[in-house]
Amino acid sequence: MEEYKLKLYQLDGAELDLLSKIDDLYSESRDNDTDPDIEAQRLINEHLEALATIQEQIGPKLRGYIKAINSKRAQSEMLKAEADIYLAEGERLTRRAAEETKSADFLVSQLKAFMERRDLTRLEVGTNTVTITSQGGEQPVLFTPGVTPTQVPEKFRRHVPATDEFNKISIRAALKSGEELTIERPSPEGGEPLIIPWARLGPRQTKLKIS
Repeated sequence: MEEYKLKLYQLDGAELDLLSKIDDLYSESRDNDTDPDIEAQRLINEHLEALATIQEQIGPKLRGYIKAINSKRAQSEMLKAEADIYLAEGERLTRRAAEETKSADFLVSQLKAFMERRDLTRLEVGTNTVTITSQGGEQPVLFTPGVTPTQVPEKFRRHVPATDEFNKISIRAALKSGEELTIERPSPEGGEPLIIPWARLGPRQTKLKIS
């Protein structure tokens, strides 16, 4: 067996095994109140020699373990410190990106307002084309102020616990089909009730596109 290749746990086991064998040989002599015989003494000497060899390897092995542990702990602390630096830098860059996005959005709103004041939907600026386009999705439903869900027909209401809400899906479908959604309101002068629209389709939201 090439002992110099043994791992620490193997050296540890070999040392304990030799110590046990040596103790057993001495114990037998102590039990018989005699000195170890020639064969027992020979075995003890062999075990002691092997034990010395094992123990010579344990010292360097232990020093190697301590060196490796200290090195890896130092490397771990260095990596943690580096991670903290990257984390702080990542947070800084995230804040910087948010600031730049906010600044760009402000400039977009200013440019969009400039074009809307001039009724422009397309503008050539150098090599870029700026357009105002309608956003996709459903058109918004605009409600007359003061009208509540309980004042409109049942099919245009959506029941939720303890309250009623406007059912925008059915309202939007009715308005798209051309149906006029009206209700009666008392006349301020006390005359005939007023028939007023309570919902209408609003214009789609627009967005600025630079290409």
